[in-house]
Amino acid sequence: MELRDEIKDVILLAAQRILRNTIGDLSEADEARLRDNLEGRIPRYAERYPILGLLNELEAVADAGHAATVATNTAIKGQRGIPNLGWDDETGKFSTPITDQWTDAIRESAAEATEAYFHKASTYFENNQREQATECLCSAIICSIAATAALLGWPHRDRDDDLRTVVALATGSLPAEGESVYKLLLSASQQGQDLNSAFAAAMGQPDAGQTGAYQDAGRTNDEAFMFARTAVTLADQLGRRIR
Repeated sequence: MELRDEIKDVILLAAQRILRNTIGDLSEADEARLRDNLEGRIPRYAERYPILGLLNELEAVADAGHAATVATNTAIKGQRGIPNLGWDDETGKFSTPITDQWTDAIRESAAEATEAYFHKASTYFENNQREQATECLCSAIICSIAATAALLGWPHRDRDDDLRTVVALATGSLPAEGESVYKLLLSASQQGQDLNSAFAAAMGQPDAGQTGAYQDAGRTNDEAFMFARTAVTLADQLGRRIR
C-alpha cells in the first residue's frame, strides 16, 4: 500500500527536526539532500506503523553510535585528560539525543504539518474551491491522529486505523480487529463522543461537497474549520491523558 502523503510529511519533518536539534542548523542544500534520501527510504515504512519505522531506524543509528562510543571509551580508559565520550554521570549511561527527542519531534512535526494543511484549506476556501479545501482539512486531521497513534504505539497506516484510533481515544481502549466500533462508542465519555462526532463530520465533508450535500445543508467555511479544529484538539487532549 502506498504510504499516505500526510504520514510522509510527519516523517520528513520529524527527521529534519531531530537532526537539526542534534547536529545544528542544516543548510538548504543539506535539507534537500536529506529529504531526497528519506523519500527514497520511505517505502520501507509502509507497514502498519510507518512513523515508528523511522524511529526504529534512528534507534539503530543511535545504538551503532553507542557501541562505537563504548569501544572508544574502553580504548582510552585511564588516559589522563581524555574524558569518556558521551557518558552522562548523572544518569549513568550514554546519552542518545536522537531517541530522547523523538516524542517531542513527532508531536511538533505533526502540529507543523497540521497547520500547513489548515493554511492550504484557507487558501482554497478563499478561491471558492470547497472540495480541495475540505480535503486539506481531512489531511490536517490525519496528521494529528496518526501522530497520536504513533506516540501510543498504535497502527496508523490507513483510514481504518484512523477510525480505530479515534474510538480508542474516545473509549480508552484500542478496538480489537473485527470488533464493532459503534458498540464501543456507546461507552465513550462525552469528550470522546464529541471527538467522534467532529471527526466524522470533518472527514465526510469532501464527499458531501461532491454530492451537493455540503451546499444543501448550508454549511459555512467556518463550520468546516470548526469540525476539523475540534477533532485535532480533542485527539491531542485525550491522547495526552492516555500517555
